[in-house]
Amino acid sequence: SVKVSSTIDTKDKYPYPEKGVRFHAFYETALKAFGSSISYSNLGVEYNGYIPVAEGHVLGTAARLGFGDATLPLPYQYSMGGQNSFFGMREDEFRGRQIFLTSVEYRFRFPIDIYFNTYMLFRYDLGSMWEVKDQIRFNDLRHGLGTTLSFQTPIGPADILVGRSFRFTNDL
Repeated sequence: SVKVSSTIDTKDKYPYPEKGVRFHAFYETALKAFGSSISYSNLGVEYNGYIPVAEGHVLGTAARLGFGDATLPLPYQYSMGGQNSFFGMREDEFRGRQIFLTSVEYRFRFPIDIYFNTYMLFRYDLGSMWEVKDQIRFNDLRHGLGTTLSFQTPIGPADILVGRSFRFTNDL
């Protein structure tokens, strides 16, 4: 396959950025002329932005769009679910060739540390996955709400979280 990608990252720190942007876009194609056993195309865009609201308070936004053609193999398909992707779903619960995912989060740092820097995060997710582009409908969008209590430990973040995924439907 041939892949062209670009990444711009201006976040000030990891894993709890207070300001900055991360933008990643790619296009990948595999052609039988290049020796691939199957031809496919895949286009994806990811965005994460962080804006400081006040001292220790951050507003974050994220969006992810992906479009793969009907022959995109399973290992290259998009996945949705898990603490960093969609609250209320298991890690990689859904897979598909098309993805739309957006979220808004509010994070604040506690003024008093509980042994380590301590953060509380609230996030709302909206999105869905589709196998083929003809299935894309607004009614398929799922909602996710969740909160995380996170400790910045020397070996990495330690998180306690709870989330719920749901859909609005007209039937009982």
